[in-house]
Amino acid sequence: RRPPRSTLSSSSAASDVYKRQLVAGARYTDHDTFGNHTTWNLEYGYLLTRQLKLIAAANTGFRSPSSADRFGFGGNPDLQPEESTNRELALRYQRDKHLFRLNAFDNRIDNLIMYHDPDGWLGPQPGTNQNIAKTRIKGIEAGYEYSNKNWLLSLNAINQDPRDESDDSLLLRRPEQKYSLSVAHRGDQHRVQLDVTHVSKRQDIDSVTFAEITQEAYTLVGLSGEYRFTGAFSASARIENLTDEDYELADGYNTPERSYYMNLRYIF
Repeated sequence: RRPPRSTLSSSSAASDVYKRQLVAGARYTDHDTFGNHTTWNLEYGYLLTRQLKLIAAANTGFRSPSSADRFGFGGNPDLQPEESTNRELALRYQRDKHLFRLNAFDNRIDNLIMYHDPDGWLGPQPGTNQNIAKTRIKGIEAGYEYSNKNWLLSLNAINQDPRDESDDSLLLRRPEQKYSLSVAHRGDQHRVQLDVTHVSKRQDIDSVTFAEITQEAYTLVGLSGEYRFTGAFSASARIENLTDEDYELADGYNTPERSYYMNLRYIF
C-alpha cells in the first residue's frame, strides 16, 4: 500500500541529511608564559555519489616552544609560539575493497620554530632555534588502499612546497616528495608486513661549518611478522632499515643501521 505523503517527505529529507557531515570544534589555551589562545577546527563532507565524498576543512593551531626549544641544545629563550592556519580540500572514493584519496592542502605557519640562522650561515647567532616569521607549506597528497580477508595494500605519495616566504627559500629538512608502500598478509595465526618509504633530497646546514648543504634522498625498508601459537602466546619480530641504508635526518646526527628486534608475549 502507498505510504502516507508525510512519510515520503520525511524519508527524502533524512536521505538528504545523511549526504552531509559537519564537524566543528574549538579549544581555549591559557598559557602561563604566552597568554590566551583560541584555536578551532571545521570540516564539511558531502556525498556526491554513494562512493564519492567531497571534504572541505579549515583549522588553526597553536604550539608553544618547549623547554628543550628554549633551553636545550641550540636553545633560544626568546622564542615565540607558532600559530598556523590550514586549509584542505579532499576527495574520497571507495568501491568494494578499494579506497582512493586525493588531498590538496595549504598550511601557513607564523613564527615556525626551526634550527636556523637568520643572519647568514656564519652570522652572529649560528646554529640556534629561531622563529621564521612567515612560512607556507602547500601540496597534494594521493593515496590508495586495498583490503580483503588476507591482504592489505597501502600506497601514499606527497608532493609539497615548503617555503620560507621572507626570502622564498626552501625550509630546512623538509622533503618536497615522500612516497610510501605497505603490503601485509594476514592469516589465522600469522601476519607478515613489508614497509617501504622513500624521502627526496632536503636542504640542511653543515653541523660544523654552518654552510648550506643538501641531504641526499634515502629509501628505508622494514620487514615485520607475528605468529600466534595459542590465544595467549605469540612471537613477533621485525627488521628496520633492511637494506642498511646510510642516511641522515639532520647533518651530524647518526641514524640506526640495520636493526633486529624480537618479542615474545604471553597473556595471562
